[in-house]
Amino acid sequence: VRCMDAAVGRIFEALAQTGQAEHTLVVFTTDHGIAFPRAKATLYDPGLRSSLILRYPDHLSGGMAISELTSHVDLFPSLLDAAGVSGSFDLQGRSFWGLLAGTGYTPVEEIFAEKNTTPEDVKRCIRTRRYKYIRNYNDGPMLQLPTDIEASLTRRDMGDGHLQLRPPTELYDLAGDPLEMENLSGRPEQQAVEQDLAARLDRFLEETEDPILRGPLSRPTEEAALIQRARSRIQRAT
Repeated sequence: VRCMDAAVGRIFEALAQTGQAEHTLVVFTTDHGIAFPRAKATLYDPGLRSSLILRYPDHLSGGMAISELTSHVDLFPSLLDAAGVSGSFDLQGRSFWGLLAGTGYTPVEEIFAEKNTTPEDVKRCIRTRRYKYIRNYNDGPMLQLPTDIEASLTRRDMGDGHLQLRPPTELYDLAGDPLEMENLSGRPEQQAVEQDLAARLDRFLEETEDPILRGPLSRPTEEAALIQRARSRIQRAT
């Protein structure tokens, strides 16, 4: 937090020195959730949630906290709106600028997310205000953690529960289970909810022509050569 504060402070200082601080839209964001087990590199909420802070003194009032469902694909359309750029664009996201500026906004009912970090742990999910439905496309451990998280003291103190076999699907009622610990997938009383979310996810995959519909994802053909070149450089350096 101190590093972030210092870096952002330098940007604000530069804007102030040029007289542009009050007229500049500053966006602070991150590319994934916090680097802890059940967060980064997962589709649970701590992995999906990322920082998004906007500052634009000429147009926005400070101190607003927004709880609506938004996705990073919505950020670019929102920036176009903020800049007054209109036109027909082939964009998947939808602007949330009206929500911030108070000019009108229709909330979205669902957001989608995916994980493709490794071909052995491909996931897709849909999240609504109440439910999260995750589809796991590979067998393997419940959580396939990045090396830094797997080796962390936090992971050690949480035990080895993440090594259990992952189920093909996961369903969580976020109203009663915000930590997503009780998988409701396959339960008769949740059948209607699960079928509805699965159908909505399928429609999204088809609309976006997701390559997972054509079969398992494979590693890029160039990856082995890149790894070998990196290994050779390391060996020469040592």
